[in-house]
Amino acid sequence: MSAKIVYFQILILISTMVFSEELLQRGEAYILTESSWHEVKAQEKKAYQESKKELRVLKKQTLKKIKSAEKNPIRYISPDGNIFINKLYRITPYNEFNGHTLVSIDNEPYQKLEKEILILGEGYHTINYKFLDEKGNLRSEKTETAFLDLSSPEINAQLEGIYFEKNSFYYYKPGVKLFLQTKDYESGLDEIFINLNNKGYLPMDKLNQPMDSPGLKEIRILATDKVTNISQEVYLRYTIDSEPPIIDVELNSIPELHTKTGKLCERDTSIRLSAFDMGSGVSKIEYRKKGDSKWRVYRDYPLISRKKKKISLEYRAIDNLGNESEIKYFKCKVKNETNSMYD
Repeated sequence: MSAKIVYFQILILISTMVFSEELLQRGEAYILTESSWHEVKAQEKKAYQESKKELRVLKKQTLKKIKSAEKNPIRYISPDGNIFINKLYRITPYNEFNGHTLVSIDNEPYQKLEKEILILGEGYHTINYKFLDEKGNLRSEKTETAFLDLSSPEINAQLEGIYFEKNSFYYYKPGVKLFLQTKDYESGLDEIFINLNNKGYLPMDKLNQPMDSPGLKEIRILATDKVTNISQEVYLRYTIDSEPPIIDVELNSIPELHTKTGKLCERDTSIRLSAFDMGSGVSKIEYRKKGDSKWRVYRDYPLISRKKKKISLEYRAIDNLGNESEIKYFKCKVKNETNSMYD
């Protein structure tokens, strides 16, 4: 095989080689043929669709947990052996002797357990059992203490970061963090659920969406304890403002434009600076003339060319979170008194 043919085959091979973006992002320099690339992309698409399906299933399961909270009898035994029950828990002990069961709650007289018994009143309760056989003989006794937990978890949710308040609304710089303090004084905290931007509740440890990406954020938070008492919903609403203001220059007359001299302004040209910010709002506009090192705060009055031969101005705007616009420039030569062209 000649050198030319080998060189031609190498060119064909290189032209069909493509890179998988996902593999490159992982820092793995795999070189794939075109057919392999299509196979990888198909696998990536399948994995993405499966992850979306899993997320939908997880959201449904989470919603079911939230809706069923406090609606079923729960008995929870803590690692240290303490028994906690919720308000729907019914006393239905199993009698292996096939006889009657006698129950005494908080040292009240024993009563025959013919139907389920509810315990009322939050706190500790002592329950005594006597198990009889078919002939009415006492075969076994048992005593246990259970805590009826009627209290729901408490949630303290705060945002930590640089912010600005405007009309009772909060604007934050990127990097804001959600600080959560949850308490449950009885059976203990079980799960925390978060709903970001009304996309459905998820367990907190399954939330993989950033809370500080630009734009409006709405966060709803719920928590349950070990016997499914559910907290009040906590609601946070704020905006992540990472966009700088938009700034522009306004002139009282339109400059003439010449090929050689550039812009040519009238001698009495006045300049106004204006800025707009969709987020936290404009804090200030600054400007400086050519040769100045220090910025001056613009006070919303016109800057007039006076007797200058040239106008050279730099200007910028800063919002209330410190986001700065890019520095803009306005340059213009001023017409002299005898000519429309600058000497």
